[in-house]
Formats: sequence, structure tokens, C-alpha cells
Amino acid sequence: MKKILILVICLFFLVGCSDNTSDTQSKDKLTSEIKYFSSHIAKLLNDLNNISLQNYELTSRKVNIDSSSNNSSSSEGSSSSGSSSNSGGQSQSGSGQGSSQNNDQSAESQSITVTDMQANSVLKTNTDDINWDLVKTEIEQINTSWSVVMLDLQNANVSNTDIMAFSNLLDKTIISIKNEDKNTSLTNLTALYSYIPKFLNSVSMDKSLQNIETTKYNIFIAYTAVSQDDWNTANTNIANAETSFLSVLNDTNYYQNREFKINKSYVLLKDMQNSIVNMDKELFFLKYKNLMESLNTL
Repeated sequence: MKKILILVICLFFLVGCSDNTSDTQSKDKLTSEIKYFSSHIAKLLNDLNNISLQNYELTSRKVNIDSSSNNSSSSEGSSSSGSSSNSGGQSQSGSGQGSSQNNDQSAESQSITVTDMQANSVLKTNTDDINWDLVKTEIEQINTSWSVVMLDLQNANVSNTDIMAFSNLLDKTIISIKNEDKNTSLTNLTALYSYIPKFLNSVSMDKSLQNIETTKYNIFIAYTAVSQDDWNTANTNIANAETSFLSVLNDTNYYQNREFKINKSYVLLKDMQNSIVNMDKELFFLKYKNLMESLNTL
């Protein structure tokens, strides 16, 4: 009887451990999916002002090799050789012409691909010349991924109201991007980002991760406001970003082994806040880029 009781207790704990492991794996998967949306929405926001968080980028271009002078000399040499011979002159001359034609065709087809490393300069960026084709492709990729993540969120008992609100807002974002409406697209994408910390709050116990995403969300509000020349809203939301980031700064467990990165991010946040007094878009975007690069390392 005792053996049976022990066996039942062991089975109970094994089933319980299995359920906990499955639940943890499911939440980890969802956290990764939410981070995917976080990074891709952020990239779209940056693309709408042609801002790249990479300091350098590789660009490729084709260069045609101009060897017309060599062909010309080769052609002239063949003609000269043909005219100086008394026998078989016509045959040699014809051969020279054929060689010239082949060389010309070869010259036309000769090209090489050159790869350059170019610096991404915020101050030299044209924020109005948007690559809408790229933006449209990216929002379609997000929409495709959403159909899968939506089911995972529902299975994790995330608020159905939030799920449907995100879905409806995604539709509006797609329409604004289809219409190439920059300001509305910025506003809609920022509103989409507001659901990142909400979803994380439902599936992750990592409070600092939630606070970092809340910080980013407030920075994106400021970024969108600056894009639309609303400096008061920008100032208010950078202050909100500081409040949420202070929670990260004061989390002793999370702060450990991340002191430099966290302190650097806070200094850059204050630096961006101080730059608002100048009311200069390019200066703000420069500070914004440095801050977002730092926050992405946390």
C-alpha cells in the first residue's frame, strides 16, 4: 500500500514538473515573438525618417571596365598587318575585323561588382525621401507573422481585448502605409508599440524587460512628436521615459553585470532630453539614434 502511495506521489510531481516546463517554454517562445514585433515595429519607425541604427552599411555597385582604347589599338594593329601583306590580305583583314568585333563585345560585357562601406550620417539624411516599397514589404511581413502570434497570445490567456485592438490597429497601419501617409503611419506604429509592454506583462515575469519596453515606447512617442514638430509632447514623454527607466536603474538584480550599459543609456536619455531646448530635428534624431543603440544592448 505504501509503495502504491509513493508511486502516486511521484507521478503527481512528475506531471507537475512537466506542466511547469511546458508552460515556461511556451512563455519563452511568446517573449521571443513579442521581441520580434518590438524590433520590426521600431525598424519601421526608423525607416520613415531614413534613420539606421547601424553606423556603417555595405553598398554594392557595378562598375563597367572601359577597355575601348585597348580594343582600338588591337583593331588598328590587325588592319595594319592586313594592309602590309600582298598575299591573303583580304583574309587577314577580315580576320582583323572579326577580332575587333569580338573585342568590342567583350568590352561591353566586362563589369565588376564593387562593395563600399559607407557611413550612415543622420545629419546628412533626407528624412522625406522614404523608401515606401521597403516599408510596405516590412509591414506585410509583420502582418503575416501576426496571424501566428495572435493564436499563441490567445492560448496564453492574454486579454482578447488587447489582441483585437492590436489587430485592428495593424489594419489601420497597413492602410496608412499603403497610402504613403508618413505622419499617420508614424502615429499608428507608435500606438502599435504601446502593446509590446502590455503583452510582455501578460507572459513575462521580467519587470525590467517590461520597463525597458515602456521606456522605448515613450521615446517613440517623443520621436513621432518631433517628426511632427510637436516639441511639448516630446518633452513630456521623454520625462515619462526617464521615470520608467529609473525602475530599471533601481532593480539591483537586473543592474548587476549591466552597470555600464544601464548607466550609459541613462546618460544618453538625459542628453537627448537636454537637446530638446534647441528644437532641432536633426540634432534630436542624432541623440535618439545613440540612445536606441544603447537600449538595444540591454
